[in-house]
Amino acid sequence: MNKFLRALNSFWLVSLLPILISFALAIYLYRLKFGGELSSDSSDWSNFGSYIGGVFGPLVSFVTLLAVLKTVYLQRELLDTQRDEFKSMQDLQKATFDSQQEALKQAAEMARQDQYHRTLEHLLSMIDRHSVLYGNIVGRLSQSLDVMANWAFEGKPVREEHLVKLAAKNERHKRTLTNLTMLAIDLSQSNFASIEELRVFYRLEMQKIFAAESVKDESDSEQSVRAGQAAAVDSGE
Repeated sequence: MNKFLRALNSFWLVSLLPILISFALAIYLYRLKFGGELSSDSSDWSNFGSYIGGVFGPLVSFVTLLAVLKTVYLQRELLDTQRDEFKSMQDLQKATFDSQQEALKQAAEMARQDQYHRTLEHLLSMIDRHSVLYGNIVGRLSQSLDVMANWAFEGKPVREEHLVKLAAKNERHKRTLTNLTMLAIDLSQSNFASIEELRVFYRLEMQKIFAAESVKDESDSEQSVRAGQAAAVDSGE
């Protein structure tokens, strides 16, 4: 707006200068032609007024027309400038909005990744607990089988069906332990689309692993270990 006013004022200043020069030149030529003294006759003044009006009327009208055209041009430039500034402001606001949306998406993705890794760590810890449990069971069964095998080698009485049952349970638990280890590897190396997909995969795979493992089987395993130890003690006595 200030630029518009400065340009308009400069135009008027430049326009008034030739008008003043023309006015001075017209007075000089009039006095040169008709004399330089003031007349007391009203008709002379009337003729002088007609002369001034005839000289300056078209000039002033022309300058006024130029001023109107200049004003319209400057207003159009002002409108174009305002439109460009408004568009620049809109572009800046859009860029700011897009950057904020991108920052929100990144924050949401980081939160999802963090929750995903926490869920994965929790599931891996659950698998590790099961692995430790079955590792202990396999260790006890293997120890009992070794003791009973030594007794059989030494000729001590050992019930063969009990030894076969313990060996079968031990092999089944070893397979379960191996499957748990493979499941932990699969969970660590696979990329799941969502946490729910991760949990569903974990639940289905655990169901498959423990399909052959019932509560009764686990109880039998513990009882078999204790029975084997008791039989070993009886044979030693």
